[in-house]
Amino acid sequence: MNETNPSVTEADLHAYADGQLPETARARIEAFLADNPDEAAMVTEWQAQNGAIRSLFAGYEKAKDSDPLLFAPPRAVSSGPKRWAIAASALLVFTLGAVSGHYGPALLEKPELQLAGSETLPKQAETAFTVYAALRSLGREGLADLVDRCCDLATRFARGVEQLAGCELLNDVVINQVLFRFEDDESTLAILEAVQQSGEAWMGGTSWDGRAAIRVSVSSWRTTEADIDRTVAAFEAALVAA
Repeated sequence: MNETNPSVTEADLHAYADGQLPETARARIEAFLADNPDEAAMVTEWQAQNGAIRSLFAGYEKAKDSDPLLFAPPRAVSSGPKRWAIAASALLVFTLGAVSGHYGPALLEKPELQLAGSETLPKQAETAFTVYAALRSLGREGLADLVDRCCDLATRFARGVEQLAGCELLNDVVINQVLFRFEDDESTLAILEAVQQSGEAWMGGTSWDGRAAIRVSVSSWRTTEADIDRTVAAFEAALVAA
């Protein structure tokens, strides 16, 4: 990667993209990037990702103790579906799933930083901090792996459940969400309850186009292919018993 200037490491490039370098060091990195267009393009992409994340958390940033946005963020009017907005929403879903299973307990047990009065922070501020801590811990590659794996597992589940008799898949599985139902509302709700009672997995019921449906969200770092297969089997068993 750094054949021209071996003193520039990938860590240096990340620090540059994150704005963590002094001016003297930035000049050295910029000279390197001018001679290495591939690395320059990669850094530009990282900076764009940073901007998207900052924009996502802008409403929760604490400017002062009395900042009202921590208590009641303003409602924004959507300007239309955008891919980056969908990706940002998915990012929150994946990260919160990872946090709830692993990073949250680690932060709460023995945090390196003692935050004065953290128990008095609004719930939204606590959530924003925990998500930020998970992002810092996972890093870009770790988070990308988590997102990709959850999407793959959701696709695996969809392929399995749509083979069941009477099952109708209601969405194109492009992120970590699967929406489906069975022949009628009574069957859908009965099968959902049976799977919930089995303890194999938990998912919620919802409605789509005026009818009952089941929504599965794969968002935990702990979920494996074996878990997905057992959940499909639980639906199959519930369908037979219904």
